[in-house]
Amino acid sequence: MKRGLFILFILLFNLNFIFADCGNGILELGEQCDDGNRITHDGCSYSCYNETYSSTYCGDGRLFIGKEECDDKNKISGDRCSSTCKNETYDVSMCGDSVLFFGYEECDLGVNGIIIDGCDDDCTFATYNTSYCGDNVIFIGTENCDDGNFIAGDSCAPNCTKEVYDYKYCGDNVLFLGKEQCDDGNHISRDSCSSNCYNETYSSSYCGDGRLFIGKEECDDRNKISYDGCSSTCNNETYYVNMCGDNVTFIGEEECDKGINGISGDGCYDDCTNVTYNSIYCGDGVLFPINESCDDGNLINHDGCSNICKKESYSNTFCGDNILFVGFEDCDDGNKISGDECSSTCDFEYCGDGILTPSFGEECDDANPITGDGCSMNCTIETYNTSMCGDGIIFPGYEECDDHNLDSGDGCSNTCTLETAYNPSMCGDGSLFPGFEQCDDGNKISNDGCSNNCLFETCTNGVNLNVYSVTDISGSMTIKECADTRPFYCCLFNDCDIANTCINTCHGTYYQRMDLAQRANKAFIENLFKVSGNEVGLVTYATVSNDTGYHELSNNSVSLINTIDSWASYGRTCICCGVLNAIDKMFNESDSSAYKVLVVMSDGEANIQCLDKYPSLSSENAAIQASCDAYEDYGIVVHTVGFGADAGKKTLQKMADCGHGRYYSGDFDLVDVYKQISQDIMLNMSCNVCGNGILESGEECDDNNSINGDGCSSICKNETICGNGIKESPEECDDKNLVNGDGCSNVCILQPEVYWLNSNGVRITQAHVGDTVKLILNNSGLNLTGPFNFEIFEKDSFLNPDDNIRTGAGGISGVFSNVGFGNVLGNWTITEEDYAKTDVGDYDGFYFTINGYKSNNLTILTRDLTEECKYYVDEFSCNSCDNSGCIAAEKSVNKKVFEAYPEVWGDYRCGDEIIDSNSSCIYEIQCKCVWDDILNSCSYSWELVPLNCTPDIGACTYSESTADTCDDGFLGYSWTTIWTWGTDNGYADFNDGPSNDINDYFNMSINGSNTYFYDPLKLSRNCVGGSNTILCPAKVQLPFFGFYNLIITILLIAGVYFVLRKN
Repeated sequence: MKRGLFILFILLFNLNFIFADCGNGILELGEQCDDGNRITHDGCSYSCYNETYSSTYCGDGRLFIGKEECDDKNKISGDRCSSTCKNETYDVSMCGDSVLFFGYEECDLGVNGIIIDGCDDDCTFATYNTSYCGDNVIFIGTENCDDGNFIAGDSCAPNCTKEVYDYKYCGDNVLFLGKEQCDDGNHISRDSCSSNCYNETYSSSYCGDGRLFIGKEECDDRNKISYDGCSSTCNNETYYVNMCGDNVTFIGEEECDKGINGISGDGCYDDCTNVTYNSIYCGDGVLFPINESCDDGNLINHDGCSNICKKESYSNTFCGDNILFVGFEDCDDGNKISGDECSSTCDFEYCGDGILTPSFGEECDDANPITGDGCSMNCTIETYNTSMCGDGIIFPGYEECDDHNLDSGDGCSNTCTLETAYNPSMCGDGSLFPGFEQCDDGNKISNDGCSNNCLFETCTNGVNLNVYSVTDISGSMTIKECADTRPFYCCLFNDCDIANTCINTCHGTYYQRMDLAQRANKAFIENLFKVSGNEVGLVTYATVSNDTGYHELSNNSVSLINTIDSWASYGRTCICCGVLNAIDKMFNESDSSAYKVLVVMSDGEANIQCLDKYPSLSSENAAIQASCDAYEDYGIVVHTVGFGADAGKKTLQKMADCGHGRYYSGDFDLVDVYKQISQDIMLNMSCNVCGNGILESGEECDDNNSINGDGCSSICKNETICGNGIKESPEECDDKNLVNGDGCSNVCILQPEVYWLNSNGVRITQAHVGDTVKLILNNSGLNLTGPFNFEIFEKDSFLNPDDNIRTGAGGISGVFSNVGFGNVLGNWTITEEDYAKTDVGDYDGFYFTINGYKSNNLTILTRDLTEECKYYVDEFSCNSCDNSGCIAAEKSVNKKVFEAYPEVWGDYRCGDEIIDSNSSCIYEIQCKCVWDDILNSCSYSWELVPLNCTPDIGACTYSESTADTCDDGFLGYSWTTIWTWGTDNGYADFNDGPSNDINDYFNMSINGSNTYFYDPLKLSRNCVGGSNTILCPAKVQLPFFGFYNLIITILLIAGVYFVLRKN
């Protein structure tokens, strides 16, 4: 019996030790102390052992019982708690010592006679005036910041609230504190402040780039040449007189420097000073800058450079004056007679110019280089042969016509005589009968460009032709080409890239490519406007494509030609830019029923990408894809023109193929090419009307509408099923895109996912005992039928089965919703019993399953029993208390705000919903703990969050101060507040808000303009500072070692008693 009692005593002793609950405020066996928390440095350690005091503990914010009377987290005297953590008695002389004495002073910023800091000299809060903003003094409780200006983008807004950084602020020449290291007012790198406003490290390679690197370069004149004032290492240079004559002008010291040459007629003396101009310099063959526009070494007029050294404009009257006008006259023999090797227009005469020049040995000259027309290509008389009929060349005197065939019935017989007897039956035979037929396409079908009576057609159903000419105006368009040569074959045997060869030998005109492009576009417009209803627009491109050189679709030829004349070349070649711009213009300007065409010309290969539209494509492939998109997405036919030998032929051919158009090659005959394109477009244009319900040529479908996403697009093309936004069999979903990871895959298969949410709907990986968390199966599919059951487990090691937390009948029931692609939602309030079902210390592997899907792991922490926000000692813990049900936030706000002032707040409590009678909007009072960076402590706030509407009215944040130790049974504390309007609240006119009643708004002047903030409940008026005294919280303690331990002990005693009695 004695042994049994001894065992019982040992058992009870150990049970009492085992079940001792450190931090519950009850002294139990095995504990030296228990002060109701698990905080060190307060006299009782984290593990409930007595602590030895150290003076270093004073100021840590933890009251060490028996040694410290107070601890306000600082070592400052005069604030009610001294630097040695002793209570202080207030004296009115303390006001003005710049130390806030809690409970007696509302504020203390020193006796300074300044009220704009928010504190009067009697240590009470001052009344705020909006004029205080911008005075460089922070008005406590109202202003978040005040940097002494009204400049936005420097971290402090013009209304003295902290700004959220936006990357658009970089480059505004205003430094945004904390986000930008520098801001020099530009987005240029290599000038010491990068394009994204970070400090740069200098490299010697930057010298000579024309950008001054502050602090490293004294100068940068865009070269690495010394002796011009800025050295090759970008340092300022000292001038020495021996530098004169080095052919480098030293800026600021030399007026000029053209070397020591003994010539003053070039405008620069050998002492590097400018020469004063004298008329005697004209005619010396040396160009005098500014004063002379030319100097050809003579004083003769009518030769291109006048006798006063000014460039002359040519007049036809100059021809025949025996003076050669350079650049306009090939020759000038003092007369205006042709046939003497210099024509009446002062051009060199040659075989094929239509002028008989016997001195050249010409027997004839029929103004062409063609053999077989009676006058050969070398201007000798030819003998006719009947075999020449059908060669396409009329032999005068023998042939009346020659249409390049030996067919009769086409206007020219098989013996090359004119046929005058036209028969309507000839229409449709594929042979054009001039004078009677405008076209003959080998059939008698109308609506194909050539009617059943062989005339050009215009669409009679309202379909018009809309064409955008997309022209390259890049820098290479300044290259010159030889055009209008006489004879035309000259350039086959001569270098047309040389001006004098083109002019003197080929007798052509040496045009810039830009000139030819302009002439070609004008001819293109002229041809298209021969048919009424046609409209043409203009788009140009170089490094980019913008509205420079742009003209909207129009039939006004004069306006279009004026725009063409304004084109100027620059930059590189972004073909895709031009095509995308033209697509955009066509889409916005063209009639939906019009036949749409782009004609894209380029003289080089694409060398600029379109990264915004095609981030992964090269410049060439981006141009091709843009052409594909034009046809596939908008029904726009794309023709392309390669201009010159450098054109990217392969790219342009692929563009035309994908755009269902044709590739054309053009050199000096560009005008003829554009004329041909205009004719081809009119012949091949379709008069079909997409959306009329009739399947016509060129249409893949026609569903009697112009709507995309229904299987037949707005341009009558079959649509890809997946990605059209319509769920069709066998799709599980269709979200109108082909993107993975958004719930519906790129092959329109559902992508279900399961995860945990907190009560605010934010994904989480940890929660506390006592929290209510949401379990969600998202993208589950629509129209599912239940029941739905979430089963919760805790993962164990591979040797042990996972712990069942809530399974089977004890699982969490789910509710299905048809929102999105469907979801199933369950709510789990984590209990102590749930927490105890897994092994001690193993709380990081909670997961749930539903319908075969498994969630991520959730770590469960012990219940957060923090009584108030102020007890959180770090930012993370503080800001984590931001969800409904967090004890600290709700107790702080309910006790310190709502319950403390029932006359103001009535029955309002955290989590309550308030209905706005004006808009039927439901607002929830959400309470949170918020870390205060200034006080380095945890504050609390309440916010009116809209559940079904806008705007977010705003939030009130409290910063509380107290040093009361509750020795007298009462807790005294004070607070300041900051009201922050919601980000979407604020209207220039109150009529733009939810209510038309001005009394529902709070009017503030911001930057001189009225702003109306919606606050129908007037709750922002209740966000004010103050002080209060409440009863100190009491501790209720149970004797011995706690209620639960007592019950367990009684049961164990009874059990042991019956065992011993039986024995």
